[in-house]
Amino acid sequence: MLPPRATQYHKNPGQTVDFHRFWGDEIIAAYCEQRDAIREHSDRPVTTNLMLPYCLRLNLWAFARLLDSVSSDQYPSEPGLDSAAHVAFYADRSRSLADGRPWLLMEQGTSSVYDGGQMIGKEPGEILRHSLGHIARGSEGALFFQWRQSRAGAETWHSAMLPHAGPDSRVFREVTQTGEAVAALGELAGSTVTASVAVLDDPDAMWALEADGLPSARLDHHAPLAEAHRALWDAGVTVDFAHPEHELSRYRLVIAPSLFLLSDKGAENLRRYVAGGGRLLVQHAAGFVDDRMHARLGGYPAEPLREALGIRVEEHRPLRTDQRITLSDGSDGTVWSESLRAVGAETLAAYTHGMLADRPALTQHRFGTGQSWYPS
Repeated sequence: MLPPRATQYHKNPGQTVDFHRFWGDEIIAAYCEQRDAIREHSDRPVTTNLMLPYCLRLNLWAFARLLDSVSSDQYPSEPGLDSAAHVAFYADRSRSLADGRPWLLMEQGTSSVYDGGQMIGKEPGEILRHSLGHIARGSEGALFFQWRQSRAGAETWHSAMLPHAGPDSRVFREVTQTGEAVAALGELAGSTVTASVAVLDDPDAMWALEADGLPSARLDHHAPLAEAHRALWDAGVTVDFAHPEHELSRYRLVIAPSLFLLSDKGAENLRRYVAGGGRLLVQHAAGFVDDRMHARLGGYPAEPLREALGIRVEEHRPLRTDQRITLSDGSDGTVWSESLRAVGAETLAAYTHGMLADRPALTQHRFGTGQSWYPS
């Protein structure tokens, strides 16, 4: 397959998404070749560290099904409370990739927070907090990289269980205390975590938002997922991640923060979820294209989902970087706005000025025995 190449204009977006799929399939095939070579000589479980968030560009749902046990790395990118939120986010993602089964934190740093170009040390107590945070969200353990901090080489300054300062150091003492705490939790081995809320995540939707020529370069896949998870984490709600085509009936609430691309099967699945009594929150710019990156005709989003939401989006109106738009409930919108028509839905908030004045900005719709919300 030819990759999307330099062109005098935008790269073909459908070809771009297909090449991401091809590249991801090749990575998975390479893993399978190595796994099968090992299985010729051993019956031991085979896995690889998914290195969240660095491997987010793969189809992790497909990759995880081929692992005997899902395992991942986790390195926070912000200090303090944000680090704890990152732990929860990536732990919930790992557990979800394992389909709720126990998984393993294969790698974390004792005192590594990679904030841009800085390696910021963790605060006292965070080694224990992060380790137990992963275990509380389904990990069978909490492993570290590395045992002894390197004296030379590319990762000289990567933190370790035994730092350059040696065993007479705060880090080594906290690692020892963490090991003692984890050893006391043996009865949790094999236990599972149940969540009542799901956040939808689809690699195709991620790749779609990386294509050229979109209405706004500010549409993002990953950040809205993290924002939705953070709001629920702040509220003390445990979260699963799920694919739009997964069985969703066990969840009381499903949030779809970033589904610019949505397959026909996914749209019908979401419609069925709401009709069956589910509660669905769908963010703006949802279902604008199908899984071939072809625009939906007749209004957005995909038709089965439009019915469940009780709306029809006629026009998208991205906002400038410095532009804000006021809503009737007193809040401000940024990044995006839409001209939509309520088709059975109730308007909870409307735009207050410009060509969108009095048009719905936030809707609620009762459909079947469930209900849905759509903030445009």
